[in-house]
Amino acid sequence: MSRLAAEFQRLYAAGPDGASRALVLDVGRPSDWELLANVWRGAQLDLALPAPGIAIAGENSYQLWFSLERGCAPEAAAAFFEGLKSRYLAGIAGPRIRCLTEPPVMPAEVREGQWSAFVAPDLAPVFVEATWLDIPPGAEGQADLLKSLKSITPQAWEAALAALAPRDSLSYSADRFLRATGASVTGEGSGAVVTAGSSPAEVSFAIPVTQPGDYHLRARVSGGAGSPATAELRPIAGGDPIKSFTLVPASETSWVSAGTAHLDPGAYAAQFLLPPGASLNQVEVAPPCVNAIEPANGWQPNGVTTSEDLAITAIKAIDVENELPPAATPIELTGDA
Repeated sequence: MSRLAAEFQRLYAAGPDGASRALVLDVGRPSDWELLANVWRGAQLDLALPAPGIAIAGENSYQLWFSLERGCAPEAAAAFFEGLKSRYLAGIAGPRIRCLTEPPVMPAEVREGQWSAFVAPDLAPVFVEATWLDIPPGAEGQADLLKSLKSITPQAWEAALAALAPRDSLSYSADRFLRATGASVTGEGSGAVVTAGSSPAEVSFAIPVTQPGDYHLRARVSGGAGSPATAELRPIAGGDPIKSFTLVPASETSWVSAGTAHLDPGAYAAQFLLPPGASLNQVEVAPPCVNAIEPANGWQPNGVTTSEDLAITAIKAIDVENELPPAATPIELTGDA
């Protein structure tokens, strides 16, 4: 076995049970190193993870290669990817991002005269106009780049998943879908609209969950009241729906509440079935409240409890904060790409 093959196997070979140890985040079309550099830095500074490998994909994209000390379930991998996209790639169109749990051959001639390769961080920006090499990279140089990389320990992996867990409502514009069948897409970002044609359309959005609780689903839809849309929450890996909902849209685009479902940690899909002619503009998933039930500045052992403290605590305890008028303009956080 060559030194390059040995290093690749050390980092990215599947675990004994076949679980994936390689998580590859591919961002491009067109290539933009600054987008992925933000993830590369954030993974280390914010999530305390070892530096992932950097690769030029042989086409028009860059890749980050994360190595796990132990393999992970597909649901955990999906939650990790969705967390990274929500935190560092918000506003990036879905087709520009690919999430791989089976590592591609590296290096390889992806197209004639275009070779993929691992690259050093300081050289990554050099390839922004052409994310490939014209000739095969040297095996020893590739092995040296992999030798410096470390795998993510189980403890660091769990901590990263917890840090990436959504704590605010996640807002998904229509073009941030995971899959779409029979639908046309117009516009981008907050102006994107998914519309069913002459037959029903199916659109799915990936929902990462790391904290158990009751999650509320709603969507901005339009259509005919006589032709309701349906929504299902189901495990992203497949299986029966956890809960199904009916949404009755108005003729004008507006928010329609689907309902609430209890979700345990894992990766889920919010799957919408739009009747002919119906449109979807935005999807929102609100996680359970994670704020402590306490006065504004916490409980003070020697403090005097005021009527305001009691009022705030009581409102939190009976979970009716949503009935209060907003203190300021609401802030929406983008959930995905």
